[in-house]
Amino acid sequence: MKRVSKLHFAMVIVLPLLFACGLAWQQTSNLIEELVEISERESTLRSEKLAVSGFRAYRHQLETYADDNANWDDAAKNINGTPNLDWIASTWSTPVDLANGIYNIFMLVDGVTSKVVLALDNGTVADLKVTDVFGSNWQKVLSRLPADPNTPGSTSVYVRTSKGIAIAAISPVVPVDEQLATKSSRPHYLVFLRYVDKAVLTQLGEQYAFRDLELSESAVVGRGNIEVLDDVGIVSPVASWMTNNQDILKRWELWNRAITTLVVMLLVLVVMAAGYWRLLQRVRQNEQNATHAAHHDQLTGLGNRAAFHQRIQHLVTTDKCQGSLAFADLDGFKAVNDNFGHGAGDTLLSKVADMISNLDVASENAFRMGGDEFVVLFTGDNHAMQANDFATKLITALRQPFDLGGRVATIGVSIGIAHAEPDCLDADTLIRHADEAMYFAKKAGRNCFATYGENQIQTEENLKLLRQIANANQSDKGEYERRSFRA
Repeated sequence: MKRVSKLHFAMVIVLPLLFACGLAWQQTSNLIEELVEISERESTLRSEKLAVSGFRAYRHQLETYADDNANWDDAAKNINGTPNLDWIASTWSTPVDLANGIYNIFMLVDGVTSKVVLALDNGTVADLKVTDVFGSNWQKVLSRLPADPNTPGSTSVYVRTSKGIAIAAISPVVPVDEQLATKSSRPHYLVFLRYVDKAVLTQLGEQYAFRDLELSESAVVGRGNIEVLDDVGIVSPVASWMTNNQDILKRWELWNRAITTLVVMLLVLVVMAAGYWRLLQRVRQNEQNATHAAHHDQLTGLGNRAAFHQRIQHLVTTDKCQGSLAFADLDGFKAVNDNFGHGAGDTLLSKVADMISNLDVASENAFRMGGDEFVVLFTGDNHAMQANDFATKLITALRQPFDLGGRVATIGVSIGIAHAEPDCLDADTLIRHADEAMYFAKKAGRNCFATYGENQIQTEENLKLLRQIANANQSDKGEYERRSFRA
């Protein structure tokens, strides 16, 4: 017996737990790999944003320098009209501080002819053309500047040179003093070009925490890469750097943290799930009890008046009016209450409800309306026949004496039947017709049933016939018949 108990415990408890642990281990492994990937991806995204921001800031620095030099009254005086080449050369041929990364090449371009008036390469006069720097994209670059030639502004683009990728900043020569403004539709342009060389990349790498930052025209395998977008399209360089793998949490650290967290969470979840399940079951049971109590009679268990009105509304709206209603009122019930007490009356009502439920009546179609009144709905193609059969069987069943705790009571029942067809009656009218038919049966002598008809009226002859039927029922002979009437 011991072995059987241990085997049963192992099968029911241990094996499922081992399976759960194995599954949790697998999920934890997957989680760690996902965490590593997420960490690497987030690190890459941060690096990409920093790289783009760094190069954008460097371009903006060169644009600002070009704008400050071009939007200058002295520059306008010596450039607009006939350029003063000596002044220009002395102004922008000063040795460039490469450590601060200002510019390497200076160019003065005629806005009308697009020809280079003067070019300085690290302070030395050079023979350069616009196409040497911008290719065929010069006009495309100028389209990024303000359309008004007398409006200051600057822009920058990446260009390809014999010494590698460079940034070129362009700004129109516009004086601060409006009287010095040129009447030409095309002013002169200052161009400052800076090679993105090792010094610049080192400076940016130190400033934005990149290792071995490079700028090339294609991605580099095994390094972080981000395209530095340029809407002019002369060149779209790719910034690359060595990824900082050492900054990512090591896998064994993740394992320790993940497993510890997982175990704690599992324990908490087990406790919470058990409590939540019990609470949920209790809430559901309370909801079911409340719903049942709201739609059922507490004494008999049949549907109550509220449930009846919902069901009959459904009949006349969705069942195509194929239905009949039997309204039953007990005969002699008041005498049982008065003579034997309310306890005996309640017992009698419960037994009557059980009889109704046993007469092939769907539980959702039987209702107690209150007191000694019961209602039964019948649907389907033969609903009228079902209603008549029910009435006959219930009258027969209630003719038997009832044992109420040592006391015997005999009662009867008067039943009124109404059909929703053929006029597709509304719920209130159908109930009223069944109620009138029930009272017609009572007037006829009780212990019988009557059907509300459309083509006959209530007459003394109808009452007489129904009384004869009731008397025959009480004397154990004759058949149960129905008579139609119209109120």
